Amino acid sequence: KMFSRAGSHGARSNIWKAALATIALGGGAAYYYNGHSRSQGILDSDRYIPLKVQSQDQVSHDTWKLRLELKKKPSSFSVPSSVYIKDDSIQIMRPYTPINDPSVDGHIDLLVKRYEQGSISKMLCRSKPGEEVFVRGPMVEFEYPSATYKHVAMIAGGTGITPMYQLIRHILSDPKECQTKMTLIYANKTEQDILLRNELADLEKQHPDRLDIHYTLDHPSDQWRGGHGYVSLDMVRKHLPAPSTNGAPNTDIFVFVSGPEA
Repeated sequence: KMFSRAGSHGARSNIWKAALATIALGGGAAYYYNGHSRSQGILDSDRYIPLKVQSQDQVSHDTWKLRLELKKKPSSFSVPSSVYIKDDSIQIMRPYTPINDPSVDGHIDLLVKRYEQGSISKMLCRSKPGEEVFVRGPMVEFEYPSATYKHVAMIAGGTGITPMYQLIRHILSDPKECQTKMTLIYANKTEQDILLRNELADLEKQHPDRLDIHYTLDHPSDQWRGGHGYVSLDMVRKHLPAPSTNGAPNTDIFVFVSGPEA
């Protein structure tokens, strides 16, 4: 995943880019086992902890929703934040963004797309209730400054919707953000690939004056009435707030990007 800020022309920080790479965790097993007995079921940002799979539901042809059980709610869960999940047998990890607030709900909900070459995604999608998953977190990916911006713009592709959904829910539930507007451009291959579509539609209906969502598909059907193709400059100009007005930068606008490099 990539998670970036574009505050002005050329200003861009790929905060999540490091998470794209496979990370070898040599010594990670010992790091985890040191705290196993006293920390099982409790999130820890310094070590991997086993969490039980509470439920697993298939939500699309290649995507599953997993709920991981927590014995204790974390005191807080900054937005946007992720958790790292590793496959202990091959020492590989990947970051996943919860689509809920674990500090409120007392569990972690993950949306996992199964990739043919993805060792972690395949492991998670075949995990059954009662089995354990090694989790480390929360890992703060970006310190979103609450009540700072008038308009938050978002561009997401595929499972890159998860940090956007987390942020949208957070902004809509924060009384200090009651004036903040949000616009999302969400790109997918086909209509069947659109994740969290019902949840996003409900939020848009509940907050029509604050949340505006635009979809685009690589391979749309003849009946599709949304955008066509990859996110383009024309789409950005049409739907997102302008970076400047009369030559002056719009500093009260923030832009997030999350998804595949393409």
